[in-house]
Amino acid sequence: MSPTITTISQILAIFTIAGQVGTLILILALFRQKKSSWAEKLLETVRAWWRPISFIIVLGAFFGSLFYSEIAGFSPCSLCWYQRIFIYPQIILLGGALLWRDRAIARYVLPLSIIGGLIALYNSYLQYGGSALIPCGTNPQAIDCTQRLVFEFGYITLPLMSLTAFILLIMLATSALVSSH
Repeated sequence: MSPTITTISQILAIFTIAGQVGTLILILALFRQKKSSWAEKLLETVRAWWRPISFIIVLGAFFGSLFYSEIAGFSPCSLCWYQRIFIYPQIILLGGALLWRDRAIARYVLPLSIIGGLIALYNSYLQYGGSALIPCGTNPQAIDCTQRLVFEFGYITLPLMSLTAFILLIMLATSALVSSH
């Protein structure tokens, strides 16, 4: 792997870790919102900023996936293509929601992120050595879904980066939908 690909992979892995920490904080805040003022303040801030934050996440996933396939030359596996199907439309949805100040967009982000997240979870399961429950795909041009093209910090793979983005999007949309009342 070239030094540029390694450096970008490490940077994206750091963002992945930040996303994982953010997800844990959001989960804790959602469970503590009635009992803790810090949790309620955090959720109030997240509710105000979840759309731009989500938009940045989907843009990062979009450009990251294109970097790996178009610049690094990593052919996406079939499951990677399915994950892209559920992340790419969110750029348009969240971009439009920002433009038109649409607060109801969480209802559309949530199902796309749940389905994409389940695919990323299965892809991660395969990359960590799980046995195939269903076939990865039938495209002979696609790489094997179990092949690790990135493995940073001893655990971060491409499907885990995707899974983290989807879970964070789920938590942000959930935070927007859950009322503090």
